[in-house]
Amino acid sequence: EMCIRDRAAAAALAGQVKRSAVKSKTVTDAGIELTLEVALSSEATSFVNALNSIEGVESASLVSYNGEYTA
Repeated sequence: EMCIRDRAAAAALAGQVKRSAVKSKTVTDAGIELTLEVALSSEATSFVNALNSIEGVESASLVSYNGEYTA
């Protein structure tokens, strides 16, 4: 079952991305770290601001990934 912050994050993404998938979730006494993979439906990135405005969220980042890692 999704917690309140998970539902708020899903709502922030709804209609803003083509798809999203949870890549990792770490839960500790200090908090929760959630990593999502998203496919953007446009160049709009305002959903990152919406994620960051969720109560209890300390930061939100958007990182571009083209399918290749470089060293």
